[in-house]
Amino acid sequence: MAFRATCPYCGATYAEIPESRLGAEAKCGRCARQFRAQPMTTEATAAALEAQERKLRFARVAAMVHDQDLIRRVPEEVLRKALALPLAIIGREVVVAMDNPSDETRCELLRRHLGPIRPLLALPQEINAALDEAFHPDPAAAAAAAAGAQAGLDPRHAALIAGALAEMESEFDAAIDANPDTVMRARARTEGTPARQALDRACEQALRAGATEVRLLPAPDGSPMLQARAEAGVAQLTLDPACSYADVLTCLKIDGGLNLHLTDSEQTGTIPFRWPGGEVEMLVRLLPARGTEVAQIRLIDAAAMRQRRALERRSAIDGQLSTISAADWPPESLGIQRGRARNVVADNLGQQLAAVRLAVSLLAQAIDLGATDIVFDPHQGGLRLLWRHTAATDAEPGHFHELTTIPPAGVKPLIARLMLTAGLDLADDAHAQQGLFHVVYGANSYELRLATLPTPEGPIVMAHIPQLVGA
Repeated sequence: MAFRATCPYCGATYAEIPESRLGAEAKCGRCARQFRAQPMTTEATAAALEAQERKLRFARVAAMVHDQDLIRRVPEEVLRKALALPLAIIGREVVVAMDNPSDETRCELLRRHLGPIRPLLALPQEINAALDEAFHPDPAAAAAAAAGAQAGLDPRHAALIAGALAEMESEFDAAIDANPDTVMRARARTEGTPARQALDRACEQALRAGATEVRLLPAPDGSPMLQARAEAGVAQLTLDPACSYADVLTCLKIDGGLNLHLTDSEQTGTIPFRWPGGEVEMLVRLLPARGTEVAQIRLIDAAAMRQRRALERRSAIDGQLSTISAADWPPESLGIQRGRARNVVADNLGQQLAAVRLAVSLLAQAIDLGATDIVFDPHQGGLRLLWRHTAATDAEPGHFHELTTIPPAGVKPLIARLMLTAGLDLADDAHAQQGLFHVVYGANSYELRLATLPTPEGPIVMAHIPQLVGA
């Protein structure tokens, strides 16, 4: 009998999962995280509703793939006594699933071993099952997991990839180590200032009142006025400590990564905000008004925003790959010369560039897997290499699989070399581009159609391999 599974991280649902796949690991097509296929039980549904009523997050522990090393940081007897399971580390906090997150005695017991924690509600039977798996694993399952961990990259390519990365490491410029929390880095500049403290307290006050929008306006005497908009209407917020309108506006601009000197044009930005009730994103919109600026701040659940961005990114990637996989690609407007595309890789290899060796090794690995679509996706300062089949015979059509992760030292050289090889403009980081080159591998010539998609973390580079062309 088939069942419906739900990703415990982003909420994506998958219908008609065969019973033989119950408990099997799979990768979510929306958030690309590993999870276990589990049906939504009556107990889980009731617990999720209870969590909503108590304004807590619910963790479906049985559907998660757990970090065994993190769990084993705490003695088993402590976790059994607290009936708790460490799930992940976010910032300085450890996310912990508990059957009773409101029990301060248990929370304090966990803090002695883990430091700051962020408790979530979970089913006790699922917590106990996960603890059994972590501390008393089945020998056959442990052996299978170890074999899978050792699989990794094909040994034929692993040495070339490692050598190329080692060479890049010696030339690595720390300035290109992109931090995914860049907006948090900007926010640190205002931490502890009166304006920052006043804004944080005002936003928390608005959230507790159920507001979804805050407006910042100048009063006639130059002081700031904050209004919270909720279902009950508009309410005035107090600023504590008191500070000037200019200071509050400057704080918003710095935290949101906006231009401090631009006052006559609209600007938008985002600011992460954490309060006792959870995490939200402050979507800031500055509008010019009578020689000054007014601000509109929308308060949106952070998890919903991450899911929305993931969907938008996936949609954009699929759209670009669909374009370059069309039978009549490339259009004449691109001016692509296929003769040049056949020779450019060989010319670059002759220069013995580490980035070229890395690119060719990674592409060869993907070709060995039968990939038709390849994506180089910026992720946490590094770069994930994703691949998929688009053939109807694929067991998971349309799903991307992760091949490997490129560390920060290799990101900029690799992306630059892929773009240059395809004849793309490195200086144009604001527009999508398309190009073409060939890779000769295993006595065959593979045509790679490239497309880029600009993002704040750096360009996403996609490649489509339409068919095998004669060498």
